[in-house]
Amino acid sequence: MQANRLSRVEQARRGFDPNAGMVHLVNASSSLLHTDDHVIKELYEDSNKGVTDLLSRRTGPFRKEKGRSRVMSRSAHVVIRKRRTQLEITIKRGVTSEELNNLHAKLGAHSRTGPLAILFLVSRGRKKLGTLADIDLKALVLLIESLLSTKKQIGLLLFDSQHGGVMHKPNVHSSRFSRNTYRANTINHV
Repeated sequence: MQANRLSRVEQARRGFDPNAGMVHLVNASSSLLHTDDHVIKELYEDSNKGVTDLLSRRTGPFRKEKGRSRVMSRSAHVVIRKRRTQLEITIKRGVTSEELNNLHAKLGAHSRTGPLAILFLVSRGRKKLGTLADIDLKALVLLIESLLSTKKQIGLLLFDSQHGGVMHKPNVHSSRFSRNTYRANTINHV
């Protein structure tokens, strides 16, 4: 084993407190890595093992999606995630009527600002439901409830045009909006 120790001057130059302890960089010698029974050999052989294990455990209707994403809102059973010009809505079994009211209100607000957004049902493949302007949102909520009686979770995929609707903005996902929809005080719940 070889240990590289930084001097106090080098520690101060790099921005570390020279009076505090430093973790030293430990390198395995080349003869050590040739033996089969040493622990450090695993570190050199598969340095991305943790990442591959994490990616293999991904579950849900959108587990194969790639790219950066942002969670716009999250409740106990509903997660709305934004990825490029699409919104991925994951709904788990046990969803409450308040959470479905909130989702109904958000989709209703989005249908007024982006009526040409296309909605897909994601459950063992994608099924096109149509544009938001053409979909009866109350029937959609009933469909979600009936599907969750047999499945653990389902997804709704909302494709927008280049500009996107109101669900791409953070103000619809605020706590004020949610409080009003949980009490069913929006125009979607008359």
